[in-house]
Amino acid sequence: MRFGILKNGRPRLKVMVKRFSTNYFNKKILLFCLMLVLPFVLLEIWSVNRLSTLGVEINKMENTAAALKLENQVLENEIAKRSALSQIGKNAQALGFVKVKTRTQIQSPYLALNR
Repeated sequence: MRFGILKNGRPRLKVMVKRFSTNYFNKKILLFCLMLVLPFVLLEIWSVNRLSTLGVEINKMENTAAALKLENQVLENEIAKRSALSQIGKNAQALGFVKVKTRTQIQSPYLALNR
């Protein structure tokens, strides 16, 4: 209720109807937008932080993968070198094996047959 004074000097009672002011609506809209936007801002901050942390881990894994690829290449070269026929021949001679000078064949006709 609001009291006012008429032009003739007599007091009068004014009944004010509660009206929503534009200021009240602006606060509500601002609060609603804040409640709507704030979770997305927090999610963005969390995701950027998570990605930067994962980026460091991914970088370490890529470096490890590159080192493993290099090690695999070195090991493949070592396998190729050790499995070369000349290297196998040298290892056989070192173990006491000798080259076969004459070959013989087994002439049995029933050797490979299952009778």
